[in-house]
Amino acid sequence: MKKLLLFALLLSICIVGCDRGKPDSRLVLADSLIEPRPDSAYTILKTIVPDELSGKGNRALYALLLTQAEYKLFDSVAMDDSLIDVAVDYYQSGRDAEKRTRSYLYKSAEQLSSGDQVSALEWLKRAESVADTSDYALLGRINNWMAKIYTASYINNNKQLEKYKKALYYYEKAGNMAQQILTAYHLGAHYRIIDQDSARKYIDLSLMFA
Repeated sequence: MKKLLLFALLLSICIVGCDRGKPDSRLVLADSLIEPRPDSAYTILKTIVPDELSGKGNRALYALLLTQAEYKLFDSVAMDDSLIDVAVDYYQSGRDAEKRTRSYLYKSAEQLSSGDQVSALEWLKRAESVADTSDYALLGRINNWMAKIYTASYINNNKQLEKYKKALYYYEKAGNMAQQILTAYHLGAHYRIIDQDSARKYIDLSLMFA
């Protein structure tokens, strides 16, 4: 009985190890480049044959990075949602909290690309709920995307202001000056219709940042 239990334990360890696999060095490099140089990351990813990747972890990371690169370079993602779903299915179990948040974020981008604004918002809300509260740049991006969807969809005329303000707060915490300028400008533009004093406040703020 003890031998049987020991064998089962060793087998489960082997299965877990095989599932995770050794991180593919090309994916590790692409991941390091995905924010500062997405074009270089995309070039690396296009040299990879996904069926030849070992382990679910490598295939999930490939799916996430390729979706992310397509969005950054082409401002859209493939209409086939099966690619990002590979990443969502793998990371939502909690294997990697940061990549789980990213997979939800780009699942939202895929849904928006297909025209489903409601679903895109829901995935952004999920991303925000699991995001690292110290990752200010990511939280700024999530709220900025929410604001843009609310603006485009007219789901709620005031929601975009709330989300732009949150995005501005997080971008300030992250020290992202470029996004502070753009977000303050968007707030000023929205307030021009309903509150001239607030509009001047945010437009002056964007000029100050610039």
